[in-house]
Amino acid sequence: MSKERCPFCEGHETMTPPEVLAYRDGGKPDGPGWSIRCVPNKFPALERVGEVREHRDGPFVSVDGVGAHEIVVESPDHDGHLATLDDRQIERVLRAYRERYHDLAADRRIKYVQIFKNHGERAGASYSHPHSQIIAIPIVPLRILEEAEGMRAHADQREGECLCCEILRRELGTGRRVVAENGAFVALEPFAGRFPFETWLLPKVHARAFETLSDPDRGALAPILKDVLGRMYRMLDDPSFNYYIHTAPVREPKGTFHWHLEITPRLTEIAGFERGTGLHQSGRARRCGGHFERRDPLDRPVHLTKSLNIPRAYPLTRWLTNRQSNWTWTRSSRRWPTRSGGPSSSSSRPVTQPWASSPSRTM
Repeated sequence: MSKERCPFCEGHETMTPPEVLAYRDGGKPDGPGWSIRCVPNKFPALERVGEVREHRDGPFVSVDGVGAHEIVVESPDHDGHLATLDDRQIERVLRAYRERYHDLAADRRIKYVQIFKNHGERAGASYSHPHSQIIAIPIVPLRILEEAEGMRAHADQREGECLCCEILRRELGTGRRVVAENGAFVALEPFAGRFPFETWLLPKVHARAFETLSDPDRGALAPILKDVLGRMYRMLDDPSFNYYIHTAPVREPKGTFHWHLEITPRLTEIAGFERGTGLHQSGRARRCGGHFERRDPLDRPVHLTKSLNIPRAYPLTRWLTNRQSNWTWTRSSRRWPTRSGGPSSSSSRPVTQPWASSPSRTM
């Protein structure tokens, strides 16, 4: 959409509902002069009207669509991108996420607040102007329940140890799938990721919910998020992607959940096998084009690998890994497994992540 018709551009504030939050150095509300602007979605999935009632019809259960749907406009620049914005602007975006989260979560009808971003047509974005969305819903999504149950069960088996904390300890120990890190956050490729270049950002210190993000940690999250998105922007030629924050349900003061942000580039399609089985097959290019650059000197060949996974939180997760074209099953108990140590493992090809070092490209 052109700038002249874009409702998110500065000067077009009358094209959106009245703002619920804005950061500005000057100017009047619902006018120019802002750096971040949050508005209700003009075509909301849910609305903050009425009470949440459950409806049953035999085996079918539904609830009223009570909630909220908001837009976070990340920059006045129509052609901006989180990969190219300065760190301070990205910090403002994260601050807006947190402020809107707190406001929406205060509504007793809300059980979960989903913060997410669609970038590019393949990822479901209707407008190219940089923006994110926040949807507050009256139920806890199944995906979150599955993750929470997996983390709780792992803690029960490991004397209270957090699943994500164990993953971080193992991954930082080997560095095999670590993309970037700083004092507070780690970016890594999850084992048997569902999609090529899927990347997770996790706080190093256990934190149950995104709402607890401190100002110093917000300052640490901004540059590592920009770093990862910048690598995708340069090396994958600005791909469509989604990212979303998984956090503990609202008003859950205790628990073993470890919040994180998942980035999933839309480079492949989900076809019949994935939809029919829930198993995701992810393949990586042998050299991944120009590589993703990595700050640490690591230049190992990236071999073609395939893996299949099913939702991480199921009690007995079956993992299907490809070893020299022989498909082998491995089991794990509510945690990410290491690759099978069967007879064929000694002759299997080395597997490395596609973030090897290469000269940085000019944007």
